[in-house]
Amino acid sequence: MAEEISFLGEVEVKNINLISSRKKRIDLKGIVGELSLYEDIFSNTMSGHVLVEDGQDLINTLPMTGEELIEIELVTPTLTSTIKKLFYVYKLQARKTKKRSQTYMLNFCSLELIQSSMSKVSKAF
Repeated sequence: MAEEISFLGEVEVKNINLISSRKKRIDLKGIVGELSLYEDIFSNTMSGHVLVEDGQDLINTLPMTGEELIEIELVTPTLTSTIKKLFYVYKLQARKTKKRSQTYMLNFCSLELIQSSMSKVSKAF
């Protein structure tokens, strides 16, 4: 890997793992077509999507029930340590089926957004 950044947003993806509701880990690095991460200065959470080119029918073999997690591990050229983050998959969209494979997009968000939406504020501060 280079010692300096060649372009804005340059990262190397070390690992992308899908963790099913039954705690089964699936390595997605070889079948990911696109990975996008969004971070906003006005939001306290991260979100993104992964375009998966699936020839193993993971949707039915896992099965995907809406309780999956995605673990992403990244490194930038100027950092020596890796960045590892866990995300919650909240939506499957743009599913297109071909003869022997399918493509779909998994939308995900950070766990803080899910925890924040489930917590109730019961009094004013």
